[in-house]
Order: sequence, then structure tokens, then C-alpha cells
Amino acid sequence: GLLGAAAMVPAVATAPATAAGAATTTAKTTTAATTTTAKTRVITAKGLTMAIPVSWTTISIDDPQLADVLARAAKANPQIQQMTPAALRAAGIVLFATDQSRNGFADNVNAQVVANGPANLTGAEAQLKAPLVSQGATVTKQSRLKVSGLEAIRTDYKLPVNTLDSKSIKVQGVQIVTVKRRSIYIVTISLGSANAALTNQLIQTITVQ
Repeated sequence: GLLGAAAMVPAVATAPATAAGAATTTAKTTTAATTTTAKTRVITAKGLTMAIPVSWTTISIDDPQLADVLARAAKANPQIQQMTPAALRAAGIVLFATDQSRNGFADNVNAQVVANGPANLTGAEAQLKAPLVSQGATVTKQSRLKVSGLEAIRTDYKLPVNTLDSKSIKVQGVQIVTVKRRSIYIVTISLGSANAALTNQLIQTITVQ
């Protein structure tokens, strides 16, 4: 299957692990800021580049802060108990960035790069939908688009999660998948509430090198 080796990571129900404005921890092997503008900053990871809001924090997969966030999130959401840093690393996660400025669900984006993929995305919609549905998501739409000049599939979905402040919400998720040189590039955007402008802005900045 298209994503036989790529575990899907549709959302992480997180609350800020540190106060807003805390120092950002990154690793040279995962993310590196390259350009800063008034509203966004560009980050790169294993051939994938995108711009995120300057207020968002990039977190290394090896950062103890991420392990703590995942552990606390799993207590409220048993369906993601298997989502440990080791599991994320094995799934090809190369980028994780989150908005830590508020309590409850922290808007976030993650990216996966998985080698030995297919040559194209022919008939891939069903294969992309199944892992999301298995985690309790309701897929609302799938469509084709161009990302960095490449054929891509966009999957919109809603995923019920429990936040760490004991609230039940439906995360608004969008997953973008494309293939280049038989590597699969997966960008997953998870927002606590619908924000089409932010979602589209994030998607438009994705570049695959």
C-alpha cells in the first residue's frame, strides 16, 4: 500500500508544555530556521520546506518536551498511546511545530518523509483515507492539487479528541500528500477550530526539493 510504512499522525491533543515565549529547541537533523519575515518563518527538514507563523515553536523529535506532551495527551486520548517519540521517528516524522500560546488544544503541523514510495498517486485516495478513519476521524473531502509543482492529494477531516483541560473538541485536520523520486511527503495540519486562511497559507508555502 501507499503508506504501508508510514504511520499516520493526524493530530496531537496538546496543551503548552512551556509558557508562551519559551526558548525554541531544535535539532540540526530535523529543523532549521532559514528565513524570518514579519508573519512567518521558513523551516526546512529533509527536502521539505514550509513557512509557519512566527509565534509557533518548532520541537525536535528528540526533545524531552515532546515526550512529555505526548505522554500527557495519551492519558486523555487512549487512541494515541502508541504515539511516542520513537514511534514518530520510525514513522518518518521530520518536523513538528506547534502554537504553544494557549491552553487546551495546541494548533500544530507535522511532516513525514518516507522512502521507497510509489512512483505516483494513482488511486491513492482510499489508502490515505483508511488510516485516518481507523483513528476515529471523519473524512469530509478529498481533492487533487499541485504542491511545489507536484501532483498532491488533500484530505480534509474532523477528529474528536480530548484536550488536557478536560474538553472534548473536533480537531480540524488537513493532510497533504505528494511523491517525488519515490519518497512520500506528508504534511498534516491540525487546528483546534476551523481556520481556512491559516490552513491555505500553510499549504501554499510547502516546497519539496
